[in-house]
Amino acid sequence: MTKTVPLKNSTAVDVVQSPKLPATTPQRRYGDFDAFVANADKLVDFIAWVGRDIERLVFDDWFEWIEKPDHDVIDLQRAKQDIASAKSAIDSARGALARFPWARKHLAAFKRDVKWYDRRELYEIEGKGKRAKWTLSRRVVAEQIALLLASFQNSRPGTPKVFGKMVVEEVYAKNPNACVLESACRRVRREKDFPPSIAEVLKAIESESSAWCDRWELQDENGVDAADYFRPRLEQAIAEAEPTIAKAETKLAEREARAKAIEEQRKAYQEAFNRLPQAERDAYRSGEIDAGCSDPKRCAGYIGREPGVLDAYLAGFTRKPIPGPEVKTNGSGQQH
Repeated sequence: MTKTVPLKNSTAVDVVQSPKLPATTPQRRYGDFDAFVANADKLVDFIAWVGRDIERLVFDDWFEWIEKPDHDVIDLQRAKQDIASAKSAIDSARGALARFPWARKHLAAFKRDVKWYDRRELYEIEGKGKRAKWTLSRRVVAEQIALLLASFQNSRPGTPKVFGKMVVEEVYAKNPNACVLESACRRVRREKDFPPSIAEVLKAIESESSAWCDRWELQDENGVDAADYFRPRLEQAIAEAEPTIAKAETKLAEREARAKAIEEQRKAYQEAFNRLPQAERDAYRSGEIDAGCSDPKRCAGYIGREPGVLDAYLAGFTRKPIPGPEVKTNGSGQQH
């Protein structure tokens, strides 16, 4: 068996592979719209969280007691709870502030999706500029309704052509947004076991229109989107709230120290009072009972008694400390 080899002067041509063509942009998949809506709802929830935090940081009547004079009684326990609630609101607001980079990333994705799902070519546009009237095209409405009705295996209306035409006409007259109609059709497909009536389709459109109101507010308005609008307001609310909380904590600490000193002094006085002879204690309490009278009824009965009894009665009558158990403190509540 002989082998053949190519000649040295062979004119064989190298095969040149054609370059790869650029990949075409794939159409959106069916589930992409669900992801678009889910992303929008997460952003709506986030903005609602930020709004609640801003409202919580407007303390209004929470800390009115800060400006009250020291002799006014305040509920220290309630004041402590108010401070704890305010600090919790600050923590929540700071958590929301840290989430704004996430929000901006998802908001950018939302805006890109809106440009696709609510693109201009889906509408019939009359006029120009801000006065332009956008109506979802009859072709888009017809396609959506055809897909909707075809999704039900038992879709057998008595006059299918008339029914389908009237659904299209009713929806077209309703003039829903492209995203609203898409959401409504998906909702009907997923919730109904039987072909919907025209009323059910219109009701689904109405419901989805309300749901989309908050989602549309995420978009730019006069060049400002939801993140641009709420972030500086949240930062300002935090900046204004923190000094108020610090002032409240200082005031509460002063009030608690004063209350503690008064309580220690009261306990010390009570202990000294309990060490007095029984006769003096009884006389003091009798004086307290008679304090509402214009003339001490039992004063004469204490004249000539053992030393201190009459003084104790008169002290109770005049609402003064009983002589003897006065307790002096060094300002911290400790006896000296």
